Amino acid sequence: MDLYQFLVSRIGYNEPIFSKDLLKDVDLSPNALRQSLKRLVDKGKICRYDNSKGIFFIPDPNSLLKKNTLSVSKIIDKKYLFKNNERIGYETGLSFSNMLNLTTQNPVTIELVTKAEKRSIRVVNYNKRKVTLRKPRVDINNDNYKILQVLDLLTNFERLSAVPISSATKNILKYLKGINVTGENLNAYLENYPSKTSKILMGSELYNELTQR
Repeated sequence: MDLYQFLVSRIGYNEPIFSKDLLKDVDLSPNALRQSLKRLVDKGKICRYDNSKGIFFIPDPNSLLKKNTLSVSKIIDKKYLFKNNERIGYETGLSFSNMLNLTTQNPVTIELVTKAEKRSIRVVNYNKRKVTLRKPRVDINNDNYKILQVLDLLTNFERLSAVPISSATKNILKYLKGINVTGENLNAYLENYPSKTSKILMGSELYNELTQR
């Protein structure tokens, strides 16, 4: 199977292709892979999204759109939020607060906490969209990411919420519906957060509600 057919069958149309990840799946050297991808671009079979970041995609041949493009959300999902269907990151900051209806502010940047980032904080750009990346305080997985989102929110609550914690609690608990966490696990998470996070959590109904389910 040639590289193009491999990409179509393995990744599909209008999905991000990261050359760095592709090296793990094909029997090619970095230089040979770069040349092969360049030939496919020159033939119009694939498109570059961002050469500096090594991102490509295969345009859908049946698309009615004149301009081939790739959504930033797909790049974010595949690069920073999921790996082999496992959760490795989550959205945080104003966008998460907005999702819970705790603020009407529109975020200038997309803020993510992800295992794909090793620095404390870094800003990258995708098609003029700023994405702020942070390494996690706690190892992220499918079971705990929502709890960690809420702990991040509480850590910066004054900046992120336009309503008091007493009013925000209902929305937060609704978001965490079906999530079970033991007091032991929650306390272990809190050890990685500043003391103000514990203070807000303990001073609200959240701690008891979460650990007594």
